[in-house]
Amino acid sequence: MNKYLLLFVLLIGCGTNKVANPTGDLTVIGEYLIDVPEPSGLSFSSSGQSLWTVSDYTGKLYQITFTGELHNTLDWVGDDLEGIICDPADGSFYVVEERISTVVHLNSQGTEIERFQIDTGGSANSGPEGIALRNGTFFVINEKQPAQVCEMNAAWQTVVTYDIGFADISGICWDNSRSTFWLVSDQVRALFSWTPEAGVNEVYDLGDIEKAEGVVVSPNGKVRIVSDSSSRLYVLQLEN
Repeated sequence: MNKYLLLFVLLIGCGTNKVANPTGDLTVIGEYLIDVPEPSGLSFSSSGQSLWTVSDYTGKLYQITFTGELHNTLDWVGDDLEGIICDPADGSFYVVEERISTVVHLNSQGTEIERFQIDTGGSANSGPEGIALRNGTFFVINEKQPAQVCEMNAAWQTVVTYDIGFADISGICWDNSRSTFWLVSDQVRALFSWTPEAGVNEVYDLGDIEKAEGVVVSPNGKVRIVSDSSSRLYVLQLEN
């Protein structure tokens, strides 16, 4: 077992929300209140110059700047939205509806194209929580009971399940510049680098950030996280 994964298992068993001996440091370099109630999920826009998030309170998609200003709100309304990815190829969106275990495909203007029923092994309140796209393949996380990453095929069937081994996963993104997924855990207040091939590689303590439910990471090491409970966008810098 990877030593960082073992560390997380031990920490969960002890009931702590702090990371012992993290891989490196995360420095908070920005904190912005955003006009989005209960943001959950985060994605770069197709241009990479802004962010998209969803609200599990309103069921809407919101475009925000890197400093948290609201730029656009789409009219479409979903049910218990918990994750979002903007496809850089065409600007369309894939959003996750947790309660009914559905992925919805919207065009760049927010018009629904189609929807897919998925099975991530969870329940109505502990089901699909986030979505990421790696080299044309979608990965969907199940929040907890169990906390796992599900690799999807073209028909949105789970073809491989990766059991993460600890309490929860609340957000996911693919970082092409580092060839890794980044996952956040709101219960452990941690950010970690993970791949299906190697497991957990790096672990970072999120300190006082509560209810982290969306993450993106830039090539320059800037980490952006949205907090569901405080409606804030945090900007941190990787310093390992």
